[in-house]
Amino acid sequence: MKNILLISLLSFALPSLAASKITQEHIDTDEGFPYKNLIMKADRVELSYKEHGDEVECRVAIITANNTHQGTPKTTKAKNLRHKPMAACLSRDEAKQFLAQL
Repeated sequence: MKNILLISLLSFALPSLAASKITQEHIDTDEGFPYKNLIMKADRVELSYKEHGDEVECRVAIITANNTHQGTPKTTKAKNLRHKPMAACLSRDEAKQFLAQL
């Protein structure tokens, strides 16, 4: 089953966030445990990334009514982001830790 994942495309590496363009889009993902469970339990999931050629610097934020969990920034290949965005930007161990806190 595919789940909808809200993606905020942020240029967080720019000096001023106000000067950057923010775009939101929805993507489908079928990445499975623990990513699917995070998406289902969270109020919102944000995946921020900035492209650097064929590499991408990205980070995931898990947002609930009471809390926001920020993942550790990661650098990955752009093709990994296209195929499995959550796994490319959030380690499995970190995803499990966030899930335990929800």
